[in-house]
Amino acid sequence: MSRHGGGTRSAESLDQRGPVTERGARTQVFSDDSVAVLGDLLGLRPVAVASDDETHRAFPTAANPRFYVPTETRRAAAASCLAYNRLRPPAVARRRAVVGWGLGSGVLQRVQGTAMTSGPPTGRFAGADEQLVPLLHELARRLGRDDLSFATSPRNVDPFWTPTLQLFALDGTPVAYAKVGWTELTRAQVETEADVLHQLVRRKRSQFASPTLLERFEWGDTVVSVTAPMPADVVRMSVDDGLRPEALLEVAGLDGPPRLQAFASSGGATWADALVAARPAGLDSARRDAWDRFADAWKRAAELIADLPVPLGRWHGDWVPWNLAWSGASLWVWDWEYSGADRPVGLDAYHWHYQQLHVTGSVDVARALQRSRILGAQSLDSLGVGADTGQVVACAHVLELAARLIDAARAGAPGHLEALGDLPVLCDELVNCAKAAAGGGER
Repeated sequence: MSRHGGGTRSAESLDQRGPVTERGARTQVFSDDSVAVLGDLLGLRPVAVASDDETHRAFPTAANPRFYVPTETRRAAAASCLAYNRLRPPAVARRRAVVGWGLGSGVLQRVQGTAMTSGPPTGRFAGADEQLVPLLHELARRLGRDDLSFATSPRNVDPFWTPTLQLFALDGTPVAYAKVGWTELTRAQVETEADVLHQLVRRKRSQFASPTLLERFEWGDTVVSVTAPMPADVVRMSVDDGLRPEALLEVAGLDGPPRLQAFASSGGATWADALVAARPAGLDSARRDAWDRFADAWKRAAELIADLPVPLGRWHGDWVPWNLAWSGASLWVWDWEYSGADRPVGLDAYHWHYQQLHVTGSVDVARALQRSRILGAQSLDSLGVGADTGQVVACAHVLELAARLIDAARAGAPGHLEALGDLPVLCDELVNCAKAAAGGGER
């Protein structure tokens, strides 16, 4: 998993005193793993086997869960592993198919897993002034369902992790997906994605489809978005299917036709300026050093590229094969959490190559950036972008990755100190890219 996820923030949202919710309430940030977070969020706790209170099974055990499966009906249990299985990598899909068969037959529940119950939130999610109803009950009320169940999976907590629930009817029919923004950073991500999904409804042309936004609401100090399920026949996109430039051009034009402007007016440059200006007081030494390094690198880069022209439009922010799928001939796109306006056209192409090299190919950050710079530049012509702007787009990409880490450090997000380990390389690459862009040559 990349440590460079995350969304952009406006200058107005940068609070110099620490994390703040939309309503202004201070929120303590925890570094617990996702098992503890999901336990508090969903009120998950072990119960006796065959207890009437059992709603889920933790597999393989509650001490080391890979996923939580609803057990109120066998159909819902099986669906939690079988639905959308063609989106998973082949090896994972095969394992899930076996588990799904075992759950559907009732065999697996008898021999494996820890019986769990879910209920009102606890710990960090318990309401200070009022007792919140269980999140599942709130979702059922808003969706008008009395037969709702959920499945979810823990994972390593990084600054940008948003708990996601698959929602099923008791007969196994997929009902929706719910994402929960639980920290300052992830609340912004959930809001960003919901805003984009709302905007997509108004499109007049369509090179791709995205899940329909059903609900967006506050629940305690969290923000929850709910989207409709995708078609049952969606198939994981192959890397060989390529970048789909016609769809990326539609993304770039979501806010209006792309326009040629100086890089200084881009969303990434504006965001970086705001981060540097909003340095919090009282930073620990690690965050202070990171902030100074970023501020120095951005100052040096901006002096070289601020006035260079580049076409600006919207970018998806995480355009990668695992966020794309096919339903017949229709392209489906999701995970708009990192989308932003006024970004260089072609930025998604650089990120497409970088993420595949770094995340799935385990190539180190420096080499992944250098290789994606070459591959990204080769994609610009298909997007109608001149090759002479390639180095500026490369700078914009490195700037986005570095700014995400600084924003995570600013917010004190879980895992931000580990993520900052990549910052020195990103800052060096940012300056080197800017020098190449200003000199008109390739590195």
